[in-house]
Amino acid sequence: MTLNDRMNLLTEENQQLKAKVAELKNQVSILSQRHKYDLSTIQGREQAVIDRLNITFSQDSE
Repeated sequence: MTLNDRMNLLTEENQQLKAKVAELKNQVSILSQRHKYDLSTIQGREQAVIDRLNITFSQDSE
């Protein structure tokens, strides 16, 4: 394996790691959000579940 081949492999690996870091940062930002709804009420819990499902479906469609 030439030095150029090795550099190409490392560059590709670096890009994959950057994509994974971006994905993890997105997950952290979602998980660290404060609750928008009062989870002590049924309506608040239902709305929180609906929002979570909307986030999940929007990420799956990307």
